[in-house]
Amino acid sequence: LTNPFGGRLNRITRFAGRRFSSMLLSPTVPIRSPLLERDAENLSRALKRFGVSVERLLAKYREEIVDRQYQLGRIADCAIELYLNACILRRLDALLEDSASNGIDGQRELAVARYWLATSYRRIDGNLKSLWDNDDEATTAVADAALQISK
Repeated sequence: LTNPFGGRLNRITRFAGRRFSSMLLSPTVPIRSPLLERDAENLSRALKRFGVSVERLLAKYREEIVDRQYQLGRIADCAIELYLNACILRRLDALLEDSASNGIDGQRELAVARYWLATSYRRIDGNLKSLWDNDDEATTAVADAALQISK
């Protein structure tokens, strides 16, 4: 009787706090090289956009999300891109740290990595935008019609 909510109010408060902070703050991407600060910020912003998009999809479709194959494919493509970008950024960070101690400038590697990252973020942006603005119904209708013709 002295604690009618038990520990539930504390859990709800923690959840709301995490949810509120995730809406306002981007995740931190740790790097050591000051040359990569902008690249780490770009990855952080992409991770935030990805998280917001996934939450939005889950809120809209709930259990039906398992049947939304086009959207799930786009989310999977984004997750793969983000994973690769994190790997590239981490490897580049280590390379720049090693190259500084070995007297190598690493500018070629930096240029190649930044090219990859720029094109990757465009692919991610395209996939996230097409979660909501797409031709999925028309694609399914054409595929269904093609299957009917082939029978």
